[in-house]
Amino acid sequence: MGESTTITHALLTIAAITIASIFAFVMISKISAINSSITQMISSNVNNMESSITIIDFFYNSSGGSFVIYVKNVGTSDISLSALQNTDVYIGTYNSPLTLYTYLSSAYPGHWNYTLAVGGSNSWSAGSTIIIYLYNQTSISPPYYVKIVLPIGIGSELVEGG
Repeated sequence: MGESTTITHALLTIAAITIASIFAFVMISKISAINSSITQMISSNVNNMESSITIIDFFYNSSGGSFVIYVKNVGTSDISLSALQNTDVYIGTYNSPLTLYTYLSSAYPGHWNYTLAVGGSNSWSAGSTIIIYLYNQTSISPPYYVKIVLPIGIGSELVEGG
């Protein structure tokens, strides 16, 4: 009976060590995945906090048939032109449904385009202003309400006129 007890204890010890090793491996891999997710969320939130825009002014230019919107990058990071071109611009009468306008490099009703107010570069630099030209396709009466939302969800809005 002494040998069978020793063998049983040895087998149980080996089984316990194997189960503990498997448990440790699973826990370490799960902790690593959680750590990676948290790191990505923090990085994304830092980028969002560094990005901020403000609509300075806008008006309707009847000779150009467009709204002219001055928007400043008041954040601490540059905004890529591809992100800028995926930005949503909404306009309408205050307290009424807004109409979505999307980017198109040429002047066409229902779309908007832009120019960098200072110099030309590969990004919308922190502290610089862009001029958005929005070509409306429907009549809008004052007071005008404009809202601009970057792809990361950061935005600005302003009511003018009337």
